[in-house]
Amino acid sequence: MSGKINRVKKRMRILACFPPVAFLWKKMKRIYGIGHKGFTAAKALIFYLKWLLVMRKRMYHDLFIECRATNIKPYKPLRWKLGSCYFNAKINGEDVFIKTGGRIDTTERERGALEYIREKSPFLEKHTPYIFKTSKYIVEKRVQGNSLKTFNEKNKELQNYCVSQLFEIYNELKKHNILHLDIRPDNFIIQDDNNLILIDFGYALVDNTDVYSMIGKNEFNSSVLKKLGSSFALGNGFLDDAYSFYLTMKYICPQLMLYNYDIWRSINEDIGLRKIRIS
Repeated sequence: MSGKINRVKKRMRILACFPPVAFLWKKMKRIYGIGHKGFTAAKALIFYLKWLLVMRKRMYHDLFIECRATNIKPYKPLRWKLGSCYFNAKINGEDVFIKTGGRIDTTERERGALEYIREKSPFLEKHTPYIFKTSKYIVEKRVQGNSLKTFNEKNKELQNYCVSQLFEIYNELKKHNILHLDIRPDNFIIQDDNNLILIDFGYALVDNTDVYSMIGKNEFNSSVLKKLGSSFALGNGFLDDAYSFYLTMKYICPQLMLYNYDIWRSINEDIGLRKIRIS
């Protein structure tokens, strides 16, 4: 029983805020073994809620101590995965976005990638989040705007402008030997001035580092890598930024070949040249 309770505690660290009741109940049934002898639904629920309050308080306190963050609010808790938690907060009156590491701690990799970009590429610095130096969490200046996934602009000029930005970002990443590995519309923010910001460098490879070095090569982590890029990934056990950029361009400009032939040809020529095997 002690082993089961320890597993329960470990899982509950993933959910530091209150999810909807239906979601909570589903998690309880699947993870905490409701109906198991000596661990009934009522006991599990009471234990869960008590622990949830404690962990929520501890996490908020830790965020305050580590980052001096105030006005902390969870960001889309239902989208938290692998133990990573996301928060909107304020530091010295400035809006920030905070990410915790989770079970696969990608904070060091993301911090390293963004610091490398800041050092090497002024262009990419304008198209990536500004990161504050912290020792434990990723703390970024909050990017104002909407996900490119919501892009439904019919204006051809704006479509072409966004496609050209995507192509420039791709070329700059290629120039500095950076593989993002999770390119998709969800990971681009379009700001009010139509500037694109590329986010989520937790799995990025800089300067030919090993794709498995940040999480270890085993079956569980391989399955995680296979989910990168979602439907915008190359598939068949490979990741390829060129292919993912191509599909993202097609997403916002379906007639990419017609209106941006040179970009279409160039990006197609690169597909497969820097692909990464993950299985």
